[in-house]
Amino acid sequence: MQHNDWLLLAATTGLSGYFGYVLGLWQRGLPQSATRTAPKGAAPSPAPAAPQAAAATAACVAAPPRLHVPRRPISGAMAEIPAGSFELGGQQVSTDPYRIDIMPVTNQAYLAYLDDRGSSNTPQHLRNLRADMLQQPVVWVGFEDVQGFARWAGKRLPTAHEWLRAARGDDDGRRLPWGDRIHPQGRAVYGESRRSHPEPVAERGRTPHGCFDMLGNVWEWCADGKLRGGFWGTPELGIELELELLPGQKTGSTGFRLAADP
Repeated sequence: MQHNDWLLLAATTGLSGYFGYVLGLWQRGLPQSATRTAPKGAAPSPAPAAPQAAAATAACVAAPPRLHVPRRPISGAMAEIPAGSFELGGQQVSTDPYRIDIMPVTNQAYLAYLDDRGSSNTPQHLRNLRADMLQQPVVWVGFEDVQGFARWAGKRLPTAHEWLRAARGDDDGRRLPWGDRIHPQGRAVYGESRRSHPEPVAERGRTPHGCFDMLGNVWEWCADGKLRGGFWGTPELGIELELELLPGQKTGSTGFRLAADP
């Protein structure tokens, strides 16, 4: 009997029906001589002793099949951003309050999702990762992959305006999260065209709203199907950098972070 059958039986028949069913299972496991009907006129076979039957029933009830309990959705630290507006292209753009991950989603988090989903088709680049690679942003994820993870985690992709506001802040039209200073001095991973993978997530390039790693390292998917922020090979940084891929396309530099309603 499958796990769901046990739960359905207990819910629909009540405990008495459940115990009776378990006792029936136990009786069917007895030798044939102990359960067959006695011939007409013959003395019936002795029934199993009540203590033995009760003990067998109790043993079945005490050790039901183990249920699979999905691990809790990956939450991660999120920045709380109140309703407000910011400057974009010379215009003031408003957003409702929302929350957004302070870091991109990592290989470790994505592997937890695949494991919980029971996937037997782990992408090649996620197999046999070294320990120091678990905290790298997950890459080679397409738009549909990201949407699936978001549903599992109970979150969603940020809109373009939410992503841009989290990166820029509200006070001015700054070009970079830390201001307009072109040289980031360790605040971003970029301009490394010979690199083949992202750096592990870290508290790089803090934005006014408390997010990190929003420029460089990996492109990040937004709800409009575009990617923003640049990657490790981007020669120059800017909050308004964006990339558009074909449907279903994915690369070794595309990652994501998630948002949620308050």
